[in-house]
Amino acid sequence: MKIKPEFNRKSRQAFAADFFIRLAEWYRSKARVLPWRTEIHPYRTWISEVMLQQTQVVTVLPYFQRWMSAFPSVEQLAQSEVRRVEQLWAGLGYYSRARNIHRSAQEIVKFGRWPQNVTEWRALPGIGPYTAGAIASIALNQPEPIVDGNVARVFSRISNIPQHQANQPETWNMAKSYVEQAYLEGIEPRIANQALMELGATVCMPKQALCQDCPVKDYCQGQNRWRELPEPKKRPETVSVEEARFVIQKENTVFLVQNGVQEWRAGLWDFPKAPDVEIALEEFKGYKPLIPPWIQKSVVTRHKISTHVLQIDLGEKKIPVKVGENQLTVFGTGYLGKFFTTTDLPAIASPTRKIITRIMNQEPSLLGI
Repeated sequence: MKIKPEFNRKSRQAFAADFFIRLAEWYRSKARVLPWRTEIHPYRTWISEVMLQQTQVVTVLPYFQRWMSAFPSVEQLAQSEVRRVEQLWAGLGYYSRARNIHRSAQEIVKFGRWPQNVTEWRALPGIGPYTAGAIASIALNQPEPIVDGNVARVFSRISNIPQHQANQPETWNMAKSYVEQAYLEGIEPRIANQALMELGATVCMPKQALCQDCPVKDYCQGQNRWRELPEPKKRPETVSVEEARFVIQKENTVFLVQNGVQEWRAGLWDFPKAPDVEIALEEFKGYKPLIPPWIQKSVVTRHKISTHVLQIDLGEKKIPVKVGENQLTVFGTGYLGKFFTTTDLPAIASPTRKIITRIMNQEPSLLGI
């Protein structure tokens, strides 16, 4: 009968040397070939890690390739306009990440060199402990810990501790012990950390654990209860949002307004929002529009959005709209904004993009999706 090696929960010497060797060998032979791995550089690691936050690899791949084609160096990124940065980010969500990348690029160029360690990376806008650790360990090969959902899940199952989550200090302590011990055993930090993340992404997955394919299954204390590990986090309650938006068209352009700093989806461009849904619908229907109101349903993070689309074509002059310089007035409410062609859109939210795609009957690729 084969006895599994004991996993010491209290000691920092929790991992056997063989654990690191097996995992490293498995990673070198089984790891996915990804563009940010084939050419290791702080810039490529940084951009890929920010893009990958709460986003699947298959989604990130085309975004990463387009980004590197547009901004092959941090200098070119720093010199670009933030609008262009947001355009290339469109569809990944959390646009503050794109703006922080742009600001950080400018600071790096101004400083004249790349940050050399976790502390220097943390000083840049939008760089947290995970991203700083990822860049330091992967690009700079320094023994710094990384904890994402994949790492936390692997630790929880290996140690049979349900409470391991990505935001728990205990999990970060375990990650620190892991990478430091791997380093002492002669395993490069970039290999040790990426192997752990790869294991969680391709073998020790959330809803499926391929235990037979795991290179360190002999060390796993939670194989028989992997479905319970880690314990599920409490999901925030879903918020239902009902709104009415005026989709105002002029030839092949649409009118958009930019959300304020304190507004939801701050900084993004959107269709003008009616102050009151019921009143807007009643007034709109009173003009017997050629295209009746329709609803676009979307899900953004924990928001379920029902958007009543009130479509107005200025060329048809069916519904009275006062047009001024960078301003429109609809049913007594004025909106400051701009007309944009559908092939040169600013940073917009995914529900807005879906509506534009539908009304313009264009291929999604033309809209940057």
